[in-house]
Order: sequence, then C-alpha cells, then structure tokens
Amino acid sequence: MEKFSLKAFSSATQEDSIKFGWKAVRQALLSKAGFRVPEGFLLYVKDWNSIGEAYTQAMAQFPEVMRGSAIMRSSAAGEDGTLTYAGVFDSEVFDGCLPESFERAAKKLLASYASETARLYAERNAAASEANLHLTALVQRMLQPSCSGVAYSHDPVTGLAHGIIESTYGVNLLLTDGKISPDYVQLDEHGEILIKRTGKKQRLVQVENGGLIERPATTAEAQAFSISDGQIHKLWTAVRRIQAMTGTPQDIEWAFENGRLYILQNREVPVTVG
Repeated sequence: MEKFSLKAFSSATQEDSIKFGWKAVRQALLSKAGFRVPEGFLLYVKDWNSIGEAYTQAMAQFPEVMRGSAIMRSSAAGEDGTLTYAGVFDSEVFDGCLPESFERAAKKLLASYASETARLYAERNAAASEANLHLTALVQRMLQPSCSGVAYSHDPVTGLAHGIIESTYGVNLLLTDGKISPDYVQLDEHGEILIKRTGKKQRLVQVENGGLIERPATTAEAQAFSISDGQIHKLWTAVRRIQAMTGTPQDIEWAFENGRLYILQNREVPVTVG
C-alpha cells in the first residue's frame, strides 16, 4: 500500500489532479509551460504514521524548498474545480529545517479540509462535501516578496475584457483576507493603464524567522504605490499568456521577489465574458 507520495513539478500531468488536487497540479503545469513559480513539489500522505518518512524524503529530494521558510498550501478535493473554496482552506508557513514544524503545518492543513467552514461552504453552494481523508498539498519555498496581490484578466463582476490588478507590499495575506484596501489598477485589453488608485495599506505582512509577522506600514509605504508601471506591464503580459494557454478568463495570485515575477495560483474567473 502506498503510504505517501512526493512528485516534482517536472513530472506532473493533468491526471495527477486525482491524487494531488487541481491547485497543486496547475502550479506544476505553469512551471512546465515556462512561467516562474516558487520552487516546490506535490505532496500526498495516506498513512499519517508515515509523515516522518515523507519529511525525510522531502528534505533529500527537494532541499531548495525545505532548507528555510516554506509554505504548505491546500490542494483539496474539489478546490479550484467547480468551486474555488477561496478562503476556506488553510495555508501554513513552516520552518523546513524542523520536522515538527512540517508535521504541525500538515496537521493544521488537514484539519481545515474537514472543518465546519468547509462543510458549510459546500452546503451553501449546493455541492457534495469532498472532505479529504488524506493530506493533499502543494509545498513551496516561501517567497519574501517586495509586493504581491491578485490579478484578473476580466472584470469578475461585469465580465468586461479589462484587467484588474490589486497590490500591496510584502505578503498579500491581508489583501486576500479583505483586511486592507489595496492599490488598484485597471487596464484595457491592450495593457494600457486606465485607472491607478492608491489604497489604504495601514498594515502589512512579512516573512521573518520561519513565519509571518504583521506590522504597521510606514507613512511612506502607506502612501506610495506598491507596484511599478514596469511590473504592472510584466504581470499583465503573463496574465494574458495564461489566459491564452487555458482558454478561460483567469484569476491569478502573484508576487514579485528581487524583481522577478512569480505566479502563485491561477483559476478560472466565474464570469460571462463581455
């Protein structure tokens, strides 16, 4: 009986979504298509007693991911399929050098799959609960981004073919949780900037000592625009390429680290294209 499985992005295929979940496989497919994603691997644990073995193999096979701050991201059954489960499942930052930190992150993530929040989300959306009996996850190096956020190839409300970018300094946790008003950009389908609006970024999140810390933004950070015009156009080019590759409007999570654009997640925007 297979107790656990680890898989490199380079060897993953669409068929692996049955075991590892769509969210993890989409990151692998983006990597294989030439997009920069954080270094990582796909993780499946069927026998919880083998979690220590899984950690040992991960350290040996993927040292570039595990020797430092890493993040274990949800890739549950049904996630980013017909339903997004946005904000329902957890992602856990951990110290890859510590096996107990890896195990703690895995336990928290698996618990979120079977949570009351997950059950109610499925119930509200008239979907069968697809709670995981096993751990399926995406494990990646934790970036230390200068800025990060979300981008849409189409307006998720109107369906119009203009792009929307929302950005903040550091890790985008407060943005995706709806706790800050981010910087906002609207572009036409050719990438021309139509609107730029500075948000209210009173607080930000950064990576420190193998975890995340939240701190007040400085006056300069709160008042400045977190993403440059050059970064906007680089991001928009990637958004359009991913849309062309998938054939559907896209909702994309992104980050810039040391001037490099990383795609953290992509999924279909549930709109009627206008």
